[in-house]
Amino acid sequence: MKLTDEQSQKVEKNHKLIYWYVKIKGLDIEEWYGSLAVELCLTVVDHNIKKGSLSNYFKVRADNMVNKEYAKQNSQKRKNNGIVSLDNHIVVCPNDDIMTILELNEAFDMTNDVLRLKSMGYTQGEIAEELGISQPKISKYLKKLKEDYFDGQND
Repeated sequence: MKLTDEQSQKVEKNHKLIYWYVKIKGLDIEEWYGSLAVELCLTVVDHNIKKGSLSNYFKVRADNMVNKEYAKQNSQKRKNNGIVSLDNHIVVCPNDDIMTILELNEAFDMTNDVLRLKSMGYTQGEIAEELGISQPKISKYLKKLKEDYFDGQND
């Protein structure tokens, strides 16, 4: 990927976001620096003001990248005696319960991501693109959230 001079300056100016993100997530800087540096470059290239501040957009993208990496690691750990890592917490459970824990964690993450992006003004299409799922699925998900949590509150 080739950055313009302006984009390179923006990356350099916002380089501290990598250290901020590592600190708030409790990640190992040596393990995550390279991936987060690439993600910062991609964020700068893809960012526009409609997506909110650069720092918020970077956090959303970094969360997605880190969650995907944890999902890969957890998939491998499922094969290793039911030991699963969920955001720096080690959970030991019978293999039958691993999918339930992972599904709950994924549903919680999905709800947080969808609601956060919606509150930032993203359209359903932009949310779908950001999370790597279809727009109709986002539409159904938002409708279900509304039905489950908001319908009937004004009665």
